[in-house]
Amino acid sequence: TVDDARQLLQNIDPKLGVPLPDKDYGGSCRIYDWEHPEDPFHYFKVKIKR
Repeated sequence: TVDDARQLLQNIDPKLGVPLPDKDYGGSCRIYDWEHPEDPFHYFKVKIKR
C-alpha cells in the first residue's frame, strides 16, 4: 500500500515518505523581474532550488 511504501522510504532516509508542501504553480512564469532590481532573477532561483 501507499503507507507501506512511505514507511519503507522513511527507513532508507527519514526525509523521504513525507508529504510535500503545497506550492503555487499558477504564479508568475517570468525569469527576469524588472520590478525587483535588487535581484531580478529571484523567480528563476526559486524554481532551481527545488
